Order: sequence, then C-alpha cells, then structure tokens
Amino acid sequence: MITTARPELAPLFNNVHKQCPQEKTNHLTMALSTATIPELDRLHQQASRWQSLSPRQRIPYLKAVKALARRHATEWVTLACQIKGIDPQGAWAGEEWTTGPLGLILKLDHYLYALRHEATPPVPRWRTAPTGQAIAEILPRNWQERLLWFGVKAAVWLQPNHPPTQGSAYRNPPPPGVAVVLGAGNITSLCLADALYQLVVANRVALLKMNPLLTPLTDCFRKVCAPLIEAGFLEIVEGDAALGEALCHHPLTQHVHITGSHHTYNRLVWGETAAEQAIRKARQQPQAEANP
Repeated sequence: MITTARPELAPLFNNVHKQCPQEKTNHLTMALSTATIPELDRLHQQASRWQSLSPRQRIPYLKAVKALARRHATEWVTLACQIKGIDPQGAWAGEEWTTGPLGLILKLDHYLYALRHEATPPVPRWRTAPTGQAIAEILPRNWQERLLWFGVKAAVWLQPNHPPTQGSAYRNPPPPGVAVVLGAGNITSLCLADALYQLVVANRVALLKMNPLLTPLTDCFRKVCAPLIEAGFLEIVEGDAALGEALCHHPLTQHVHITGSHHTYNRLVWGETAAEQAIRKARQQPQAEANP
C-alpha cells in the first residue's frame, strides 16, 4: 500500500475515503439500490458491536481464523495453482504457499501480538534521525523474522513533531461504519490481509469484493473467515466492476480500500469517462477523497 502527502503521487493512493456524492452515478451498467446489497446492511448493523470489543476480546476470532487457514491451506493452494496454471506438486507451487496461507498466518500472528499488547505493541528499537524525526525500527522483531527475512530491515519514520499513533483507532475510534475492500487479483492472501487491516487496525467492519480472477477461491476464503462472517463483522462477495462501483458510492460505505492502477483510482474518485474526470478535476469536485 502506498500513502503519501505529495499531490503529484495521488493517483497511486490505495486508500480512498467516501464522500457523499454530489451527483448521481448514472453511468453504472446495472442499477443497485440500498435494498439490493444486504451484506452492507448486515455489516452496518454490527459496526458498533465490533468497536465495542476490546483488543483482547478480538483475539479468539483471529485465533480461529488462523486455525482455519491452516486447515484449508491445501485447498487454498490447489485452487490458486489452478487459477494460475501451476502444477500444485511442482516447485512453483511453493510461492503460492508462502504468499497464500502462510502469508495470511504470519499477518495474523502480527495482529495477535498487537492485540495482546492492547493494540500498542512494543517497538523493538527507537532512534532519532538528524532531522529530529523519531524512527521505529520494526523488522526484524525476533529470530524467526531474522531467518525468514534474512538481511531485510524495515523502519517507520514518523512525521516531524508527530507522536506515535499506534492504537489510535481504539482510543479514538472512527464513527462506526463499513469499509469496502476491492480485492487484489495477484497475491492470493492480499485481499484477506486488506480486509483484516480494516477490522484490526482501522477498527471498521469490512466487506471484501473478490477480484474476478480469484473468485474460485471465494468459498475457501469464506470457510477460512467463517468466525468473522458468522459474527457479522465481515462479508465476502463476488461481482463485476459495476457492483464494485456501487459499493464504493453506497451511502453505508464509510471507507474504500483499493489495490489497483491509477485507472481504477481515477474511475472511483473522478468519474467513469475521461471527459467526466477532466471536468471534475478542473472543478476540484471528486466523487471521493483520497486519504493521504
């Protein structure tokens, strides 16, 4: 995911905040009213309940998802290999294991670690840049990460004169709402990871719209995420671009998370056609606002 305060890089933003559209989106290829998206209604009804859960009360849900990811890992990888035309017994299948179920399990481990520390996990090491900025060195955190990410280090540079904001979505939660996640179509765990980010980090319930390339995995993903789905905190749906656009502009949608090109961004933020985008940009009237 890319976030930046530089306006010239705005087309690369992956997070888009919902605004009330000033005009009706008549360009949809099929009409979708609020009554035709029951998944959004169900999520909206549970948004406050999710925020009422403490970090530790969320741990059982993530532990259950982790166990189900392990149980359904072989099915997940087999389907991923079929989608990509890979021999599930061949060497290339290893990448589907590491970027699929293993990738999600590692993500869940990080979230469980954070939740055990009340959503404010300890930073392995702090240092200060010559500019005075605080730098949090976050990777590697332990010997397992040193082996898995051999030679790789990661650090977060805080903005000058800004304090750390870990866990701010729990201390000062956003208004209860639904995040729509338009799933990625390459790395198979990424769409679930993005949905979990909205649930755990942003403190919102989430609706994941599967990328059409990965719809053979939908049922498997629903089994993996069954504890969250059954509780009303997550929905996974399939559909075309028209459904995705309707979800993004739905009045119950508080936040939109996308992984895609600048073409996807421009369609959602500035309009369907190049002409509409040019007019909106000239007037500075986006349908939705980028969240730097």
